[in-house]
Amino acid sequence: MHTKRIPYWIWSFAAIGALILAVGMIAWSLLQAREAIQKAAEIPPETSLPSQGFDRQGFEELLPRLQRTDQ
Repeated sequence: MHTKRIPYWIWSFAAIGALILAVGMIAWSLLQAREAIQKAAEIPPETSLPSQGFDRQGFEELLPRLQRTDQ
């Protein structure tokens, strides 16, 4: 029993479709990344982690407790 081969033009359409899909996915992810970076840039630096807890004052308050557990 001989199976019929898939014509080349169908393969070419499938390959072009896959290429378009891949380029679209890459473009979409880059767009999402750009939006996320812009959103992160809008957040004022005061709300970043160092000022929320681990700043110099907080470290100086923590230092005696750290030294106590060292001994």
